[in-house]
Amino acid sequence: MSPRGLTHEGRGCGSEMKLLVACCQSQQDTTEDDSVLQIMKSGIDWNLLLNLMDFHRVTPLMARKLAAIGPAGVPESVLEQVRYGQKRTAIDNLEQTAELLRVLRLLQDEGVKVIPFKGTVLARQLYGDLGLRDSCDIDLIVHQQDILAIKRILAAVGYVPPTCLSPAQEIALISSACVYEVRNQNRDVDLELHWKDSNHRSLAFHPDFVWNGLQKISFGGMQIETLSSEILLLLLCAHGTKHCWRRLRYVCDIADLIKTSKNLNWTKLLRNADQVGARRMVLTGLSLAHDLLEAPVPDEILGSIRASRPVQRIATESSIKIIQNSRKEPGYLSICRFSLRSLDSWRGRIRYLAMALRPGVRDFETARLPRWLFSLYPCIRFLRLMRHLTSHAERAPARSERFQFQVTQ
Repeated sequence: MSPRGLTHEGRGCGSEMKLLVACCQSQQDTTEDDSVLQIMKSGIDWNLLLNLMDFHRVTPLMARKLAAIGPAGVPESVLEQVRYGQKRTAIDNLEQTAELLRVLRLLQDEGVKVIPFKGTVLARQLYGDLGLRDSCDIDLIVHQQDILAIKRILAAVGYVPPTCLSPAQEIALISSACVYEVRNQNRDVDLELHWKDSNHRSLAFHPDFVWNGLQKISFGGMQIETLSSEILLLLLCAHGTKHCWRRLRYVCDIADLIKTSKNLNWTKLLRNADQVGARRMVLTGLSLAHDLLEAPVPDEILGSIRASRPVQRIATESSIKIIQNSRKEPGYLSICRFSLRSLDSWRGRIRYLAMALRPGVRDFETARLPRWLFSLYPCIRFLRLMRHLTSHAERAPARSERFQFQVTQ
């Protein structure tokens, strides 16, 4: 499966999607990209391109490329809208970064150790520019035993859970889940606390898995600890799998991390993946990054990809969905099937199904049971899942409210 074979030889791929992929392949800002200019000469539906940029969440990267080409090849009305989108992303990310730094300082003063994950920190790592990657919320990796302490610290500055649970329910939630959400309504900021341990639904992390080999970077005038490139790449592949690789943004993150990581230890990456049963997820992510965006993946890794028929099938299907612009939102059953196919072993799949029955925040919210009846929550979870499976068919997503693009004639 070659990158240009998938994107340029039909398979339902229009010029707009070809242009999107070609622009995301290169980090160059110059107009000296013959493949991009050649696609533009074939004719572009600019309204469709703007909507694709929005759906795939690559507007900042595309804006940089289109701005470099300029009005000689891009309508001025399009340039105006992508500049607006880029400016808005930059402003939002600056505000989010300021809030992230405020939160980090609060937690640091209380002696609580956290790791910023994705968001504007990833934009800084990949591009050295906060404005080149959309960021919706703040994600922090934490120790499970610190959740309640973090909740108390953040509550003092306006962060509260979106759902009001009893203290007993919160303790039960933390014991069964792997994410805890809080929101600052006044600042319009959502913050998610993640802990990567045996509670993780897809992968069996040991407690110190993500905490080994942390590296320090300067971020907003503050020294912070971030994930090693190998762990970050693994988690990004798991994140793309969780979302069925629906958007090009997930592939861009992996491709650009590979391109910017000077000393990526590929042996360690696969060893880490094997430890948590994520080799198939990682190889799929690397295959997509290489085939769609020409990420420099070593021959040894490409050999492992070619040797795995499940990886080839999943990567090919995902690539086709991306380039054919399949924007149908997968139903719960489709997500489960995709996740099960992406796991390495039957043991991992059985674990995934068992973890799917562990109650989450919505299950605790559905029924306010006394503590002695908490054992019924898995049953409530099961009934809710059955309702999802029978009533949620795959559906086309509503148009994003973040950017409503329309080319003026």
